[in-house]
Parts: sequence; structure tokens; C-alpha cells
Amino acid sequence: MAVLAPAGAGADDTQPPSGLGAPDSDGRLRVPAHQFEIAGLGSWREVELGDRERPVNDLDDLRDDAAEADDGQAGQAREDSVVLAGYRHPPSDARLAITRIRYPNLRAWRGEDSFFAEVEAGVAAATVGLDRFHQRRQRLGRVPALDLGFRGRGPNGREVLLTRFLFFRRYTLALTMRVPTRGYRRHQRALRALVESFEPSFAP
Repeated sequence: MAVLAPAGAGADDTQPPSGLGAPDSDGRLRVPAHQFEIAGLGSWREVELGDRERPVNDLDDLRDDAAEADDGQAGQAREDSVVLAGYRHPPSDARLAITRIRYPNLRAWRGEDSFFAEVEAGVAAATVGLDRFHQRRQRLGRVPALDLGFRGRGPNGREVLLTRFLFFRRYTLALTMRVPTRGYRRHQRALRALVESFEPSFAP
């Protein structure tokens, strides 16, 4: 399973249409086509995802037994990963990406501990120099979810990486936020609230 982690400062800040639509007046974005919503985007700018912003972790090899899942598409995760949108928060210099990965998640719906451990191991392997400081498993409605937080010295200096995975039955949505430590300290409450607002939405 490929998950995009936004690159650091210097990415192209043009504003292409992502096709997801614009946030409402309260900064909330609802995307029925992908069954999610997110709040707090009012001060974020949509950005072009450049060549440096590629999927940074690959869990295909860790999840060999996923082939038992209901649609048998485990082997297609890599080519079916799609970056839906990327955003930048100028006050904190945080970068955020939302990725959709076609990957069957029967093990997540069964609540198998090994599934979540493998996801975490894949993220940890892709964040060399960062240490985990936060982990939470939960269900948001019926959908299994996993939150992870890492911090330490990354390729662009000291930084914090926050992720939330939403494990739908036949695909995964992943929100990944990378922010310099200084910006995170100043805007921690708002940044964490945004991540926590990333939820399934089944409204038409």
C-alpha cells in the first residue's frame, strides 16, 4: 500500500483544480465521490504535487495474506494509488496530501492486530529518523481507522508527521501531514483538529 508524504518547503504552489471542489464558508470539504469529509481548510492553499512528492512507503510485501480478501485485488495496490489533492498551510508551512489506495481491507474490518501493526511498520520504515509519539485505533462509524504521529529529524530538518488511515472495505484513504517542528508547536491544536476531522462521509 503506497502512502504519499508531502515534500518539504519549495514545492510548486500553483493552484490546479483537484476535482474535489472547494471548502464551504466554514472551511469544511465534503467529497461524496470518495466518501470523506475534512474541516479546517479555510487557511490552506491547494498545491501542485511535484516530482518529489511520491509514495514513500510500500506495504505490499508486508501483507502477503491480503490475497484472501473479498475482491482479490491485493496485487493492484501500487498501480491503483491516486493522490486526490495536496494542500499547504502557509502559517505553519505544513504540507498535507490525501491519497486513495485500492486495497482490500478485510483484515482491518476483522480487527486483526497484525494488520494495523504492518501498516504502522510500513510508515515507520519510510520515516527514518522519526520516532512514533502517537498511535490510536478506532472506528469512525463503521469504518476502521488508524492515527499515527512521528517526530524527529527528517530530510528537511526537525519535523512532525501525522497520518490518518480510513480503511474502507475495498480501498483506503490516507491523510498525511508533514510540518516543521516549529510550525507544529505554534499551530498544534489547529493541525491536529484538521487531521481528526478527516472522517468517512456517506451523505449524498
